[in-house]
Amino acid sequence: MAELNLNANDWKAPETQTGFAPIPTGDYVVTLDKTEKKTAKSGTEYLEFAFTVADGQYKNRKLWERYYIYDTSKPKSVNYAKSLISQMVLATGKTQIRDTAELEGSAFIAHIVKETYNGDERNAIKSYKPVPSLSTPSVDTSAAPW
Repeated sequence: MAELNLNANDWKAPETQTGFAPIPTGDYVVTLDKTEKKTAKSGTEYLEFAFTVADGQYKNRKLWERYYIYDTSKPKSVNYAKSLISQMVLATGKTQIRDTAELEGSAFIAHIVKETYNGDERNAIKSYKPVPSLSTPSVDTSAAPW
């Protein structure tokens, strides 16, 4: 037996939960939680990136992207994947990294779209931009206003 102390009125009914349903197309602040090198059933290696939406209506929603940067039989796909990873690197203010783990914990503005793949709707990230700084621009108060 496991103590639960659950009030069912505090939980959403299953039909109102969105689960893994795609979120609407738009720009979202996301954080990169984890990166991992994996192997597909076909034997092709890829990088998997796990993100969390950081704010707004879809806060805490999880998204995953797979980047096939090792598949030399598909150079266009490799170039596209590398360009998206480059956008992430540049959005952090860096120009070079040695390991994708250096990006973990970083925040980005991700342009997320809804698309259909093999008959199923899903989300895909099409671009990454830096999150604007929240700091106030400095004003030179040493000069007279006239």
